[in-house]
Amino acid sequence: MIRPVCVALALASLSGCAATPSGSATAQASDPRQCFSSRNVSSYAQQDDRTVNIRVGAGAFYQLGLLTDCPDITFSRGIAFSSRTDFVCSGIDVTLIVPEALGPRRCLVRTVRRLSPEEADALPRGAKP
Repeated sequence: MIRPVCVALALASLSGCAATPSGSATAQASDPRQCFSSRNVSSYAQQDDRTVNIRVGAGAFYQLGLLTDCPDITFSRGIAFSSRTDFVCSGIDVTLIVPEALGPRRCLVRTVRRLSPEEADALPRGAKP
């Protein structure tokens, strides 16, 4: 199923509505796949042409590694996700969609990784959502 979810910076006020997949915290901590719901993405920032950092809910940060260059995401008024499921766990689960004047650009996601609080704090200026 493909379900596009538009993410705009104005949605940051909804960041308290985060949901996580069912399961105990212990099971999630041992699971190498750390999933997020694309519906709960509240903001984003482009780190470079192949890296986009997203905030999910109030304080979870994920890093999306893109398969090819996808420049100028920073200047976009929003981004969207096209995902096969409600929860994104790996790059194959989602495609990043960037609206442009001539039509949307689809950027394939290669990797999805949850950042530790220390990694999120160490993100370069302007790369932290």
